[in-house]
Amino acid sequence: MQNAFVESFIGRFRDECLNKNLFDNLSEARQTIEIWRIDYNTQRPHTSLGGLAPAVYAKTQRKRPASPELIESSAQQALTTTLNRETNVNRLST
Repeated sequence: MQNAFVESFIGRFRDECLNKNLFDNLSEARQTIEIWRIDYNTQRPHTSLGGLAPAVYAKTQRKRPASPELIESSAQQALTTTLNRETNVNRLST
């Protein structure tokens, strides 16, 4: 089933980004693809996520409390550190 999602994404990426742009150099291709990726992950609603953009969906999932066995574990500490770094990076990029 995962292959179907990958194939769907590749087709969408090709149709919406690669086929609509002509790149003169690698730097221009990277910039255009990054703009498309940001839009795809932060603005565009996805039916598989209940009509939410992936970034919005991820925020709703992070608000759930951790299970009791993870609250003081190293896994929870690592997750918290990672989320804090992502938040700081996002603040800097906006």
